[in-house]
Amino acid sequence: MSDQTSKVIEITKSTHDIAYNKGLQADITNTRQLVDALQKRQDTANVHMDEVTRQNEAMNADLKQIGPAIAKVVKAQNNNSDILNRALVHGFFVHTTDVTKSVVKEFKELTGFTINEFLQNEIIKQINANVYEAKQAKISAIKEAQVAEEALKKETLLIRMFTLLMSVLVFELGVIITIGIVLPGWRKLIGLVIAVGIFAILNHYLKGKEDIDGI
Repeated sequence: MSDQTSKVIEITKSTHDIAYNKGLQADITNTRQLVDALQKRQDTANVHMDEVTRQNEAMNADLKQIGPAIAKVVKAQNNNSDILNRALVHGFFVHTTDVTKSVVKEFKELTGFTINEFLQNEIIKQINANVYEAKQAKISAIKEAQVAEEALKKETLLIRMFTLLMSVLVFELGVIITIGIVLPGWRKLIGLVIAVGIFAILNHYLKGKEDIDGI
């Protein structure tokens, strides 16, 4: 009895140790995973911080380069302001006659024409362009009117031919019905054959007329 109790106690202890060790191992594994995740986040944060640091260094370098340029611009603006202030205080004069002569001379050398000649040529060019555009618009309008007129003629002729064909078909149908009612026996068959032949010739004639008219 004592031996069995000892075995039960040993089995229970072994089971407890196994369960505890497995649970402890799982906790250790989870802890390692958490530590690895934290390490990856820290590495990523370090990379971002390095990038931010590089950007800041680049901005500082740009600012160092911009500073002298701004100083030059400010100096130039100050010089211009001094010149303008002196001109406003002491006044300035422009000889318009000399300026006009100079402009006319430069214009002649650049274009080969005097200002009057240049303006005349440009006006003539513009008038010719306007006349050409007006002629083209007139030609286009005439062509469009001709096309519309032809289309209207074709539509009118088509309506007339359709009306004629409908009238002929109604007439043919009336004749066939009349022959079927009036003529007795075998005479009815002969009458229908003759009527169909006449109608075929008439329809062929009308078809040829449609082809001639271009419908």
